[in-house]
Amino acid sequence: MQTENNLEYETIQLYLNEGFQGGETTFVHFWDSTKNVSSIPRTGMVLVFQHDLLHEGAPLRKGRKYTVRTDVMYKPLMSKTLSNYDS
Repeated sequence: MQTENNLEYETIQLYLNEGFQGGETTFVHFWDSTKNVSSIPRTGMVLVFQHDLLHEGAPLRKGRKYTVRTDVMYKPLMSKTLSNYDS
């Protein structure tokens, strides 16, 4: 997701509990589903990934899942016009 002033770069997800079934985050391989990678939540675990990676949250089958999610955004310090002078 790109905006005029910020560029989304990474997602940070903190897992606050266990004791539920399902709810894992799966990173999806575009062409070969046998190469998908699942991350099974554990209490206190932090998952950090580039948000533009293709991913999905599995349905929660039993219990409740509590998480905190935030995105790391950055803004370039110099504009492209200024950085062209370095070339």
